Amino acid sequence: MFPFLLLIALLLAGAGAAAAAPLSPGTHAGSLKREGRERSYRYHVPAAYPKRGSAPLMIVLHASRYDSEHFRRMTGGELERLSEREGFLLVYPEAWKKYWNDGRKSERIESLKSNIDDIGFLEALIARAVDAWGADPERVYMVGLTQGGMMAQRFACERPGTLAGLASVSGPIVKQAAQACPKRLSAAVLLIHGTKDPFFRWEDTTIRVGTASFGERLAIPETLRFWSGRLGCRGESKR
Repeated sequence: MFPFLLLIALLLAGAGAAAAAPLSPGTHAGSLKREGRERSYRYHVPAAYPKRGSAPLMIVLHASRYDSEHFRRMTGGELERLSEREGFLLVYPEAWKKYWNDGRKSERIESLKSNIDDIGFLEALIARAVDAWGADPERVYMVGLTQGGMMAQRFACERPGTLAGLASVSGPIVKQAAQACPKRLSAAVLLIHGTKDPFFRWEDTTIRVGTASFGERLAIPETLRFWSGRLGCRGESKR
């Protein structure tokens, strides 16, 4: 099992609650309309979910240039197995043209250039899961890989109180999202980043592909300090 997936599963552990949601077990496709665009997603319902009633919701945001199916292949279906074992609802939204609007200013990426409302899309998806599927609004979690992690951090900042927790793997927070973030937030936050990451280098503050700039971000140590401060953590970090 991927180590970060086990940590995420521990975040999701907790007692169940309300009325059962009439969902069929298995993996399904869905869509909803935002800004005149059809936004798609996949969702997995564990076999025990209809019997257990209200359950945690995990939203998984894929990396840029890829899609949810790539994320599922990369993890070997481990999240689905965790969903079955722990009884949480699993949702994979699709970014617009494979890129999330993580808050940067850039003319090079369509979702950023057109200012696609991904905050509204994810918010509407959560509302659908809670209102129509019976997900627990107090146990909504968001997981993201690279740019998906950047998007998850932006969402946590712009919709404070919505997420019980987030996990970002190899994804710093972008400068604009950090500037718009409230001074205090309450959520469980898991940040995983390699010191030798070749793309999001440890001390860099610019997102680059070759010599082209794709916006500003916080360096990884600064991202860690940012979240430590927003969450009111005490003590020194260790490397």
